Amino acid sequence: MSRDFSGFLNVAVGGPQAVGKSSVLRIVSQQHPEFEVTFSGEELPADFLALAPSEKERIRTDVTRRIASSLARRDSVKIVDLHYLDFREANPRIQPTDFLSCFDLLVFLTAHPEVILKRRMADRNRKDRPTELGEVKREVEAHLEYRNTLVDAGRNTALIDCQPQLEDVAMKLVNLIDAGMQP
Repeated sequence: MSRDFSGFLNVAVGGPQAVGKSSVLRIVSQQHPEFEVTFSGEELPADFLALAPSEKERIRTDVTRRIASSLARRDSVKIVDLHYLDFREANPRIQPTDFLSCFDLLVFLTAHPEVILKRRMADRNRKDRPTELGEVKREVEAHLEYRNTLVDAGRNTALIDCQPQLEDVAMKLVNLIDAGMQP
């Protein structure tokens, strides 16, 4: 399927918690300041997980609306760090289909569950992530299955292994963006 990107791409980057999304995107934003990188988690209040479901939905809808409005402008390469799935929620598929449709490319970062678990254990500031290997395996598998669902639906997706150095992962992401912008 060929699409007119107007010279710019909207890219979503997601994957299991602690796979390295934010770290990779910080590297990309430092190396490519011309890219507009949004960390959707930074748009949420610090106590977001403790809020009532209706309040979380209201806030998530507002954040999604703001990001979608920015994506519609097509005035730069825009990369959004977001969660495709969040197993702390009653419905883990937290991104609405119409919001995902705003993106030209949906990138899924992945790693072996043992690698993700090690990263989670090393981050002592985050207490909201499962730290049992079985739960991490379930998250990794669910993200891969969800990607397959999106591929089957005709969505443009990419899978990047986050086990190499994060600088190498950032370079792979930039290469994907560059390839997507070629006429």
